Amino acid sequence: MITKSKDELIGKLTAAGFVFSQFRLVNEGDYETYDADWNYKDIPHLNILHKLVNGFPTSIEEHVITSVNLQKVMGVVLPMVVVNYHSGKNRQTYYTSFLSLLLIVETTWESIGEIRTRVVTTYAIGSKWYMKLLHPIVRRLITRNYENLMSEDIPMRSRRGELRKWGYGFRTDGPPHTFISTLHILDENMVTKVDLQPPPPIRLGLEELAKVAQEDILTTRSDHWGLRLSARDGQLLVFPRLCPHEGACLDRQEISTNSVRCPWHGRVLRPLASLPLPWPADSDPVDLRYHRLIPDGNGLGIEFKDTPLAARIDPNEQAADIDL
Repeated sequence: MITKSKDELIGKLTAAGFVFSQFRLVNEGDYETYDADWNYKDIPHLNILHKLVNGFPTSIEEHVITSVNLQKVMGVVLPMVVVNYHSGKNRQTYYTSFLSLLLIVETTWESIGEIRTRVVTTYAIGSKWYMKLLHPIVRRLITRNYENLMSEDIPMRSRRGELRKWGYGFRTDGPPHTFISTLHILDENMVTKVDLQPPPPIRLGLEELAKVAQEDILTTRSDHWGLRLSARDGQLLVFPRLCPHEGACLDRQEISTNSVRCPWHGRVLRPLASLPLPWPADSDPVDLRYHRLIPDGNGLGIEFKDTPLAARIDPNEQAADIDL
C-alpha cells in the first residue's frame, strides 16, 4: 500500500495554492505504544464510548478506513467525510474537509519508559489565503474537541496499562493493529505475560451475602479472577469483573435483562452462573472456567483455578451486539 504522510500532503497542497496553520497537542500516560495504536484504530468504541461523534464506516480495509462522521461542535452537528490510514511505524494520518477548510491530522506515539507512552497529534488547518482568519477559531474548536475525546479515550489506555502492570498482555501486541481486526469483539485477546498465581480461596458468610440485595459484592480485583455478585429476581448472579475481549472493567456497568454490556465495545456478557436465593444446604459445587463456587448452609466459598486464558469464548456463553 502506498501512502502519503501529512507533510507530503501539505507539500502538494501548498503548491496548489493552500496555506496551512499547524499546532501540536501532546498526551503522556501509563500505557504501551500498542495501546495507543489499538485505540486509534479501534472502530467499535467510537459510537459506544464517545458522546460528540458518531461514525458510519463506508469502507474498511486492513490499514485504511473511510467513513462519514457526524461531529458535534458547539451543539451543531457537522457531517464530515474522513479518511484514516496507517501511514508508517507508530503513525496514523487522517484528513477531512468542511466548508472551504481542510484538516490534515497526524498522530504519532513513542515509548518513554516502561509502560509509559507519549502521543503527539499534529493538526494542519488548510485553506486559501483569504480564509486564514478562520484558522485560530478552528484551532480553539479542535483543542476543545481533543480534550473531550481524550477524556473518554485515555481511561481505556490507562486501564490496559493497569492490566499490564498486573502481568497481563494482549494477543494483538506486536505488529500494527488493523482496522478490521478490531471488529472481532468475541475474540478473547487477554493473555498472561508472567506466571500469575490465583488468589487464595475466599468465603462469604450468610450475613455478608444478605447485603447483596442492596449492593453488589466485588471479589479480589478486576482481573480474570474477579467476580461481581448481584441479586436479581431471587437469584444470585455471578458476573466477571473484566471483559476478556480487551480488558474493560465491568464493575460499574448496569445490569439489564440479567446481563452487562461492555462499556468499550458493547459486547453483552451473561452471568457465569446463577444460584437460587436462598440455596439448599446440600447444593452441589458449580465449576466455572476460572472458579469453583461452593454453596452450603453457611454461605458461599469461592476457589480460584489456575486455568490458562482461553483464545476464544464459547459463543453460547456470550452474545455480540454491534452495529456499524
